[in-house]
Amino acid sequence: MAIIYVKSSSTGNGSAWNNAYGSLASAITAKLCRKINNVLDLISGFTLATTGMLQPPISVPEPSNLIGFITLSGLMLGNAVKKARKSG
Repeated sequence: MAIIYVKSSSTGNGSAWNNAYGSLASAITAKLCRKINNVLDLISGFTLATTGMLQPPISVPEPSNLIGFITLSGLMLGNAVKKARKSG
């Protein structure tokens, strides 16, 4: 299982906070993120714009127990396995 980091305005490959993906869409569509059970680690304050599954869009507050994890079917919101936190 890999942890994929997402932070607004970043341009990296998601391997660490200082190399985070800049958008949720980039993280979800990345080849690495399509593997089962990879953890998507969102920076606090990040907004998940959801469609269908959860309404309205969710903002990740600080601190938060909200975590997304990637499965083959896309972003699923589940029980907290990590906490959203400040980068660094």
